[in-house]
Amino acid sequence: TMTTDAVASNNNSSSSKLSVSERLEQLEFTKQVVERGDADEIAEEGEWIELAVRPLFDAAVLRLHGGLDLHSLLGFRLASEDPSTRSEVRLRLGYFDTVVGHVLHRAVSQMKLNELAPLSFEIEPELLDESFANNKSRAAAANGISQEVALDLKFELRLNKVEKGERERVPVYRRTAADFYAVCLEHKSDANELFKAKRVTSAFKRYGKAMASLI
Repeated sequence: TMTTDAVASNNNSSSSKLSVSERLEQLEFTKQVVERGDADEIAEEGEWIELAVRPLFDAAVLRLHGGLDLHSLLGFRLASEDPSTRSEVRLRLGYFDTVVGHVLHRAVSQMKLNELAPLSFEIEPELLDESFANNKSRAAAANGISQEVALDLKFELRLNKVEKGERERVPVYRRTAADFYAVCLEHKSDANELFKAKRVTSAFKRYGKAMASLI
């Protein structure tokens, strides 16, 4: 059985009036559920997960069109970029380092344990972090390719494991102010490092998470 979830389209007349961060939040992605997972087990923000990732495209296209590598785009390294191979990675949900990683985390937050789902989305160059966008611009010009060409990204995802930390085992309504403040500081610290690395959009999103944890 296959079901399709299409999420948040930015293809509307008002999209040009939105900020980069708002456009990123509305970016459309499609997740097709090939194998249903365990209905009672989902990953929540802050939990560690083991995710099997398989790129469904030739990573060489990234270098041709944007001078990028898959590791830099995702914010984590895959054991193999071969479309025939799954790589298992351990991530903390919501703690992303790149714009593409942010989209990936959004998709995983809707998955159930043991769910298998191809994920696809297009992302415009101007939505990439500043340092990536500059690299893409230079590489595209060198290859005679229009900078307006969107990256068409497709991955197969399987949520293999969800690990609840000590803090995540406590129901939200029973967590203390110190718990929420600790989350705030984690996001703020990561955001500071992202900003120093000129990953401005990702830094802005993580600063937003820091503030949201206190509200």
